[in-house]
Amino acid sequence: MPGMIIRLSYLMILFFCLSVSSVKAVTIDTLITKGLDFTFNMKFDEAVRQFDKLIARDPSHPSGYFMKTAVLFWKFTRNFRSEELGDEFEAVSLHAAEIAEKYHEKNKNDQDGLFYLGGIYGNLGRYYAIKRNYWSAYWNGKKGKNYLEDLVEINPQYYDAYLGLGIYHYYAATVPRFLKIFSFLLGIEGEKEQGLRELHLAVDKGLLTNNEARIFLSTIYMRLEHEYEKALVLVEELNRQYPNNSAFKISIGWVYAHMGLDDQALEIFNEILKNRDPDFQLITNQALFHSGEIYFKRNQFKEAVKYYKEVIENSKEKEEDRSWFYSNCLLNLGRTLEITGNREEAVKYYKQIEENYSEWSYGEAQERLENPYSPEDIKMIIAENYTNNNQPDRAKALLDELMAGLKNRSGDEKKVTEGKIHHYYGKIYLQKKKYEDAKKAFHLVLNSGIEEPEWLISWTHFYLAHTYRDAGNKALARTHYTEAMDTDSFRLKLQAEKELRRLGE
Repeated sequence: MPGMIIRLSYLMILFFCLSVSSVKAVTIDTLITKGLDFTFNMKFDEAVRQFDKLIARDPSHPSGYFMKTAVLFWKFTRNFRSEELGDEFEAVSLHAAEIAEKYHEKNKNDQDGLFYLGGIYGNLGRYYAIKRNYWSAYWNGKKGKNYLEDLVEINPQYYDAYLGLGIYHYYAATVPRFLKIFSFLLGIEGEKEQGLRELHLAVDKGLLTNNEARIFLSTIYMRLEHEYEKALVLVEELNRQYPNNSAFKISIGWVYAHMGLDDQALEIFNEILKNRDPDFQLITNQALFHSGEIYFKRNQFKEAVKYYKEVIENSKEKEEDRSWFYSNCLLNLGRTLEITGNREEAVKYYKQIEENYSEWSYGEAQERLENPYSPEDIKMIIAENYTNNNQPDRAKALLDELMAGLKNRSGDEKKVTEGKIHHYYGKIYLQKKKYEDAKKAFHLVLNSGIEEPEWLISWTHFYLAHTYRDAGNKALARTHYTEAMDTDSFRLKLQAEKELRRLGE
């Protein structure tokens, strides 16, 4: 789940990594089911104790070792920068791999043995991917994949194996550009639709992997496919089974916010804050952070500052209470303060962002330090918030005011500002289903001769494609979705690819 169970930063590179945590019905042990229940309720120490009992019962069998590595991995995801947690996971996993190899050597026909090997090497692959040790990630993940493929060739109805295979096939098709060459050289192939089908198979028919498959699949729909209704069904089922796991509630709130249901999202986040658990400060910080995002989008900047500052205050002493959103929070706080006229204080927060937390946030902070927001920039942010918050008339009034102020200006800066204004005009007209006006506004951007900023051109192609699609012109929609894919934005590329697939259906 966002920031707690699964991080987009490493999901992007999981094309060679597998995640599995189940065995067949005939070998399910009560210690395994109890341990998994503890895990999904975030009682990791209790889960480890269950799996240690399983190991003590038969030290030569890999089941307990594998289940223990799965729990240690989830503990590690709470704090990627913890060398102690990382080293513990790696040491236990390498020992588990030795046990599983010996077991498989003596029991060649044991399907569970293949499954454990696939899972253990897959989890090691995930760990090395997070550590950016891509060669180790590849070789461990490849081993895991091979064992799982051998397993389903023997028994296609070993449904829990499809979780790992689904992850592999989906992410092999969605890796960022900088890993495409790497995957090509190593012969890694992926197919998104196949991966999604396999993950659904694990959800529907897996015995113990079904909930882990729900976690992965919901995150894909939330973060990559942007199919929020599908994600909501999955996370609501997780929340039904584990109502004490606030990470699943965070996900429900996140989905509501991205569906435009801000009031429902805030209700979820407020419930979490009301019943905050001091043992899971990370969850509290997520609820605060996402609340701040909603108030920022509503142009309620003072309220947003309050929530962002509480996250920073909560994270001062313990690094483990920080996560992917910590640097985003510093950035958002700086932006919000700058918008409200507190540039000096904003700079203080921009300077706290470390590159090794988030390269993207660090890059944005450096941009903000070098180029302060202009009054026009601030008005456009407010106008964009109005547009995204279904207040197009207020947005247009602000954009009209900005356009009028450009009359006596000249030069490239004026052209860029006009381009941004026409881009937002186009989004407003598209929202109002005034397709001819939208097309005119977007074409003014594309015909202006400006090439920077890159996001402006790419996203204008994307929304122009939306306009042609909604107006019934699939051919031109396809042309502009293809143009939109000429971008460094991983998010935009995935969205454009998805729209092209839909046009082909």
